[in-house]
Amino acid sequence: MARRRQYLERMKDVFFRYISKYNIISYDVDPPWRNVWRNQEGSTLPEHPDWGEWGVYWGEVCNLENYVSSFAYLRDGIVLAGTGYWGKQGIYRSTNFGLTWTKVWSNSAIDGVNALVNLGGGIVLAGTGYSDNAGIYRSTDYGLTWTKVWSNSAIDGVNALVNLGGGIVLAGTGWSKAMIYRSTDYGLTWTKVWSSAELDGIAALAYLGGSGLFIGKSGIVLAGGGRWIGAGIYRSDDYGLTWTKQWSDIAVIALANLGDGVVLAGDGQGDGIYRSTDYGLTWTKVWSSADGGAVNALVYLGGGGIVLAGTEWDAGIYRSTDYGLTWTNVWSSADIGAILALVYLGSGIALAGGAYDVGKIYRSVHHHV
Repeated sequence: MARRRQYLERMKDVFFRYISKYNIISYDVDPPWRNVWRNQEGSTLPEHPDWGEWGVYWGEVCNLENYVSSFAYLRDGIVLAGTGYWGKQGIYRSTNFGLTWTKVWSNSAIDGVNALVNLGGGIVLAGTGYSDNAGIYRSTDYGLTWTKVWSNSAIDGVNALVNLGGGIVLAGTGWSKAMIYRSTDYGLTWTKVWSSAELDGIAALAYLGGSGLFIGKSGIVLAGGGRWIGAGIYRSDDYGLTWTKQWSDIAVIALANLGDGVVLAGDGQGDGIYRSTDYGLTWTKVWSSADGGAVNALVYLGGGGIVLAGTEWDAGIYRSTDYGLTWTNVWSSADIGAILALVYLGSGIALAGGAYDVGKIYRSVHHHV
């Protein structure tokens, strides 16, 4: 049986390498073990993309009048944006790949929508709060309506959510104490699996799956945190049940899985971007922030190793074309303040959410689309 499981893991990895390379399959939710870049316009092979221009050109599409702190892409052009820091908070929805937006939900009792995650089949979760009103809301109709499913007086903010597949979801919480909660029923109920007073909160989660040296061990998850108190990356090999401190050099507020063990981490205290090639076991600094601004968001666009980084202090968006080894500033604007969220929609389309003085959404489109 063990050999059979290893064989199936290998075949699964080979299959998703193929569809990722040729960009031919559309999913309601990405398979949790692999980033799949899809052709959302249809099931036929698209014109061969010019990856060289993905994420280079950006334009403003709207101003939501508050921080855009999270995104989730659902399917067929449907995107959600979470907003708010102490006022005008809510969730906005687009059905045309981010061109226009409609506010579908707001709640004056919460401080903001910090995280969104797509579980598939119309099920979406939203993590909210920066105080004792923190909790998780759930939609079963692709973000049109929302119901509060969980809150806990012990937490002061749900900052990160990640889908591990099969109904398993993790939530990273805290602004004064870091905790991780786990659900096995698509976000309906939650159990605390880990906490630490060394960090002020968990700000980022990334599911890496497992392959290569980790064949048969597909439950690898990373958690990053510590913006003002503590620092580090924690690692789980069992789908979030148990955790080990892996690294403590930087305060991690952004993580991006590039596949095959390559992971990027963005520092929240202005130190730059770090890179791992062994599923988060060891890390190397690959980029330093010139102005000391935080790296708030990272997103992998696929193609020829294209990654985007959203930064603070008007620095805008940086871009890598070699899987995070080197970086170039491709876009900045004096009225941005910061880029807090990034999302990739497929076919070269990406969205960025602005913050501080503005709450704008910016859009980058491949020139063939």
